[in-house]
Amino acid sequence: MDRPCRCCQCRTRSQLGTAAICGLDSSRHHYGRGSVDMKGGLAAMTVALATLHRNHFAGHIRFIVTVGEEYGAPGSRQLTQAGVVDDIDALVVGEPTDHHIEYAHAGSFNYKVHSQGLAGHSSRPELAKNAIEPLADFIVRERHLFDDAPTDPVIGALVHSVTVINGGAQVNTIPDTASLAGNVRPTPSFTNQMVTERLQSLVDSLNKEPDSELTFELTHSFFPVYTEPTDPLVQIAQQVAEKAFDQRIPLTISHGATDASEFTKSDSHFPTIILGPGDNHLSHQINEHLPLADYRAAITTYIDLAQAYFAH
Repeated sequence: MDRPCRCCQCRTRSQLGTAAICGLDSSRHHYGRGSVDMKGGLAAMTVALATLHRNHFAGHIRFIVTVGEEYGAPGSRQLTQAGVVDDIDALVVGEPTDHHIEYAHAGSFNYKVHSQGLAGHSSRPELAKNAIEPLADFIVRERHLFDDAPTDPVIGALVHSVTVINGGAQVNTIPDTASLAGNVRPTPSFTNQMVTERLQSLVDSLNKEPDSELTFELTHSFFPVYTEPTDPLVQIAQQVAEKAFDQRIPLTISHGATDASEFTKSDSHFPTIILGPGDNHLSHQINEHLPLADYRAAITTYIDLAQAYFAH
């Protein structure tokens, strides 16, 4: 118990996104944007840390709070580059997991494709170059671009979508610029680098066509995260969580992404789990709310996890 801990945030770690104004409702739920994703986990970790300190806990717990996880993760990237996680032994992310422990999650890969054309009047399209048309060709090809990507034995299939498209200013003008954005969820079996190469190859192929001038831009790249389910961190967390929540806590994976993707870019290698109170399906919803019973159970879980992990 007196050995120095090199773990992260109770064996706890959390992130802080946009602030939320919350209120209590009939003392059973905590309502408000961010109460699930993920201020409930942050609050539970803060209380757990304070409790351990008050009880003279002998270990060293590093509590890391970051910003901007959903906007490119600048906080965790800066902290990783600063070496904050270079000496940790384990990492617990407080994202909501709805009575589960996630030992692995997919990456998250955001990109844009820009199209350059030549403006003109819609009555004389032959004198212009419509920037939207090459993007339409890209979207058609993108639908089957990853059909041959292998299914990862742990995380499953690679998931991809074109999610944003912009182009044109008025109906009688041929647009000279247009762009789209897409998201891919890489896996260990089809990596972020492989996704980049596949998308760039498609852009290069389309640029061989007349009037196609596309540019690929990588805007955000989260790596997949994986810890063996047999790792002591996973097993101990499952034991203490089942006791605190008084129910079975399954081990699962997720296609979501967390700041752990940035932290695992450190030269240090450490087990990671995602474990936090709340149902992630309520994240970003107008009725987002966290059962206070889950919040209290999460506090107990984090405290017991710290104590048990140091003792093992």
